[in-house]
Amino acid sequence: MADLQGSDRRDVRAAAAPKGASHGALAAVQGFRFALHRPEIRRLYRRLAAVLFIVTLLLIAGLSAALWAFTAASYDASALAVVALWLLRLGGLVVVGLSAPLLALLAVNAAWPALSEQVFMAALKDLDPARAAALEAAPGTSLKAGLATALRRFGYFLGMTLVAFGVALVPIVGAIAGPLLQAYVSARAMTWELLDPYFDRRGLDFARQRAEIREHRWAALGFGLPMTLLLALPFVGPLLFGFAQAAAAKLVVDVLPGEGGG
Repeated sequence: MADLQGSDRRDVRAAAAPKGASHGALAAVQGFRFALHRPEIRRLYRRLAAVLFIVTLLLIAGLSAALWAFTAASYDASALAVVALWLLRLGGLVVVGLSAPLLALLAVNAAWPALSEQVFMAALKDLDPARAAALEAAPGTSLKAGLATALRRFGYFLGMTLVAFGVALVPIVGAIAGPLLQAYVSARAMTWELLDPYFDRRGLDFARQRAEIREHRWAALGFGLPMTLLLALPFVGPLLFGFAQAAAAKLVVDVLPGEGGG
């Protein structure tokens, strides 16, 4: 085969280069709209949404109660100290709101991965039937290996969330810095978790998954940030999890390399 000429080589490099945040954000918007109009996805997502809704509410209640107890003012606290503690509470509540939906998704994916995979594959079959068929034919990850990877992702995100929570407790600056850090951590982790069915079918372990997320870090951030903010909406957000999971198929088709079997 003849060597590629200059313009052809540039086209190949452009196609192979990792996409930016705008590509990820566009995939999020288009993928969500696509999922809303697919009856099969609406049918499959109900169980996933119901389970995630319950787990998310339990996490929000528990984490908020812990935050309230940790930031309680003593009876002799000064007015300045009381104001500072309330600022910490507000910043901490933002961190809780951003992290609880993702913690719920991490927990459910570890305990019941088939729920998310059914929704993701239904969307991928509509968007790219050949790629979906290749993934279904792939051996995938064993149950034991998949659970180990899910637990590592859970521990990784939990550790980063504790860091963001600690930053939020820093007087004055923490009320701003903590939520911003949590938004970044949650957006990246949200994309990672929504791609779990794809990574699992390709048989990728934790290290290879993390490498792929790093390679596509900006697209992951662009996709994950609107999803994180949407799913953090009180009461309504957790009910939209199933559509977010289906939207991840759009990210795979538009942004990630065309690999079916790993």
